[in-house]
Amino acid sequence: SGLFKDFTYKFTRSPRVVDCSYMALYCDYLSVSDFDLDQQNTVDIINEIQEFMNAYPDSDYMQKCNDHIDNLRGRIHKKAFEQVNQYFQISEFKAASAAAVLALKSYPDIPQKEQLEYIAYKAQFLYGINSIETKRIERLEKAITLIDDYLDANRSEGLQIGRAHVWTPVTSGYLVC
Repeated sequence: SGLFKDFTYKFTRSPRVVDCSYMALYCDYLSVSDFDLDQQNTVDIINEIQEFMNAYPDSDYMQKCNDHIDNLRGRIHKKAFEQVNQYFQISEFKAASAAAVLALKSYPDIPQKEQLEYIAYKAQFLYGINSIETKRIERLEKAITLIDDYLDANRSEGLQIGRAHVWTPVTSGYLVC
């Protein structure tokens, strides 16, 4: 990657500058960490690819660059989803709900959007159910807000059962098992 970048900076008028710029990006693209590691490098490479696309809009590499960006965004989305799922699996419901809401705000085009909305609701519900009595109502009301958002976003009639399941303990003031 370094040699390609050096060539690009030293020989700016060369007919191979576009090829070398792309090859430098491609080397960086291949060096991206797996999704389960820190993704800052991935974000940086997405930005570099975008800069390349802006600098050379008529390049033959545009389709490849778009494919690389899609792949890298997929890794970032997978990282966000797996993080939420891990919090949920280890019963860290407050963290799972907060991480799911954050992932939905950060990545509105995430493919697992419906699953994240469900986990946000379910985790908040379980967090509320397992809370002390003085905090239970407040936390379950937040779960109701999340389920309403989920239902509004997905327009699914079959999920009214889920909302009723949350609403009963909140309105009655005690936990129904």
